[in-house]
Amino acid sequence: MAAKFLLSFDIGGSGGRCLLYNLADGTATSAYRPWTHPNAPGLGSWALDLDTQGIWRTLAELTREARVKAGAAGGEIAGMAVTGMRLTTILVDGQGKILLATPHKDARASAEGMELVEAHPFRVTRDAD
Repeated sequence: MAAKFLLSFDIGGSGGRCLLYNLADGTATSAYRPWTHPNAPGLGSWALDLDTQGIWRTLAELTREARVKAGAAGGEIAGMAVTGMRLTTILVDGQGKILLATPHKDARASAEGMELVEAHPFRVTRDAD
């Protein structure tokens, strides 16, 4: 099959989007779904856990939906691009198992950060204009 489409994902903090761009006619087809991140157990609303399996599953569903809307076969995709949440952290072990997945809005280390500031004071200054 000839390559006819470019695929892109926007993996955002509040949802995901799949966009297919038709190289022949310049049209774009997209599919979107919102998602939420559960609070980390026992830590309240200031610590969130990413549902990586749920995100992966949603991206697969969005891809199927966009492909059906656009009439695109898998072999017609020429390439892809991905954008994602800023400063998201995913820690994995040596076998690739996810140990921790948190979005940028996670404040689990705030107490440790405050301890570091107390132990190593610093001064913020601004150069004169």
